[in-house]
Amino acid sequence: MSSKIKVDTIENVAGSGNVSLGSGHNLVVPGNITGQGTLGVTGATTMSGALTINTASNGLPSISLQHSNSGADNFQLLSGTPGVANSGFSIRDIDAAVNRLVINSAGNIGIGTSAPLRQLHINNTSANSEIAFTAATNGVSSILFGDGLTGTDVYRGYVQYNHTNENMLFGIAATQLLSINHAANTFGLDFITHSAPYGMRVRANGSYSHQEGIYLANHANTLRWKANMDGSSNQSGAASATAFNATSDYRLKENIEDLTDGITKVKQLQPRKFNWISDKTNTLEDGFIAHEVATVVPSVVKGSKDGVVVWQKGEELPDGVSLGDNKLDDDGNTIPEYQGIEYGKLVPLLTTALQEAIAKIETLETKVAALEG
Repeated sequence: MSSKIKVDTIENVAGSGNVSLGSGHNLVVPGNITGQGTLGVTGATTMSGALTINTASNGLPSISLQHSNSGADNFQLLSGTPGVANSGFSIRDIDAAVNRLVINSAGNIGIGTSAPLRQLHINNTSANSEIAFTAATNGVSSILFGDGLTGTDVYRGYVQYNHTNENMLFGIAATQLLSINHAANTFGLDFITHSAPYGMRVRANGSYSHQEGIYLANHANTLRWKANMDGSSNQSGAASATAFNATSDYRLKENIEDLTDGITKVKQLQPRKFNWISDKTNTLEDGFIAHEVATVVPSVVKGSKDGVVVWQKGEELPDGVSLGDNKLDDDGNTIPEYQGIEYGKLVPLLTTALQEAIAKIETLETKVAALEG
């Protein structure tokens, strides 16, 4: 034996040289291995780190972490992914014979999958897939979407839960746009508009006749008010009066003139009785037909007769579709865009007609009084 190797009575191997085992031999150390050099388990002669493990070209270099007692979890660290590829890195559950975590050659991380499709891919086809964030009771938990490493570039978009305020915040362009609130004396859903000119839009994809766009109900889910996707609305069981105030301040108006020809226009209107097709009870209502009113007072009618929904600017166009083309439902049919009437805007016309009628009545009364006198 070389003088550089020493085997003492407590089965330690120490020395300043190399210890080599030939092919087919194992090294079993029940204690510790210490040293200042490198440890190589290798079929090659070049070692690049403190511990280097090489295998044959068809093998996967690995380190096994195993317990001597039964029932414990045993794992294996491998350069490669068993059953998939020789490249990448994986942590394998030896007892269950499954890969618990994989980093493939593209740098994608897979948990529960050996073929991750994105930078982080969590897969569980037999139960739920979940990510848990735990913070202090006075802290926040956030998911940040950024395009840089400094300032607001770190959180150009974000989702954040605030435990103290009991709300969930959503931000775009590093600015809060939406909050969902649980605390008392707050809005359950609160939108904040910045550059966008509109606050909220609810749209249906496909046929939407009488589908509910906005539905307001009490704690027992009893309808109080709803706006349907066809432009109609319903109110039921109101416990108190509801006021809808339209802005009418003179400081916002110009070119103010008196309204005339009230009687002439009212005589052209055609009040109708009808029932809604969707109303299975066929209950008759009083009202107007939108396109008939449009010929008399076009400013109170929205939409056009027999109008259909078309693709508009700002929408993501499917292949082969241009702006202004008709949208089609799932059955390939055009989607109606129903007309509506702002009945409140008829009040000035009716008021003018009534005033003109009153003036005529008063004139006649004066003439009758003169004749009788």
